Amino acid sequence: MRIIKEKIKTSRGEGYIMKCIECGNTFRIKRYEYKKSHKGRFCSRKCYWIFLKENSKGDKNPNWKGGKVQIRCRICGKRKMVKQKDIRNGGGKYCSRECKDIDNSRIMKEYYKNNPEHKYKTRLVGSKNGRWLGGKSFEPYGIEFNRRLRKEIRKRDDFTCQKCGKTEKELNCRLAVHHIDYNKKNNNPNNLISLCSSCHSITNTKRGYWEKYLSNLIQNTNKDIF
Repeated sequence: MRIIKEKIKTSRGEGYIMKCIECGNTFRIKRYEYKKSHKGRFCSRKCYWIFLKENSKGDKNPNWKGGKVQIRCRICGKRKMVKQKDIRNGGGKYCSRECKDIDNSRIMKEYYKNNPEHKYKTRLVGSKNGRWLGGKSFEPYGIEFNRRLRKEIRKRDDFTCQKCGKTEKELNCRLAVHHIDYNKKNNNPNNLISLCSSCHSITNTKRGYWEKYLSNLIQNTNKDIF
């Protein structure tokens, strides 16, 4: 919306005195400028950004998706604020990845149990699996294992998988940060190493071998952070 206060004559023809819709001050523009639909609303760029900031919050923003609502985790009962668009897309049911994994494991067990054609797979679920380690994958990480630490480890390793040598740019995704001794509480930088998803997955077997191999690898590179 543009507010014209007065038409004026200039040396180059007709012009206008406009009123800024943010601060109310008047300013002049030429006729050819007025023909551009985005001209004549604000007296300065500062007023433009103030207006944009005040009128693009919450439901005033054209990209508004409904904001956040509180949900209750279906596993542990913990409450958490999640975006409404995530709920519409099938999310917003769990407070953390750990709770989601626990529920997915339960759902898969029920599915195999109720489908005779897949019943043989239940022999490989949970404690029936030869590689079962007592639910170790569901153990929580230490408080030090945060986004900043993972970023520093990737930076130390030049954003390159330390086993196969592929970079994040080649893979088009972030590298995983692996605990060499498989202890999620031991977040010493010398116990952490960057691996791509493919190399990371193979470390779930022959753990003794990979622990020794990756320990020697990190010692030989002798990289420091912090």
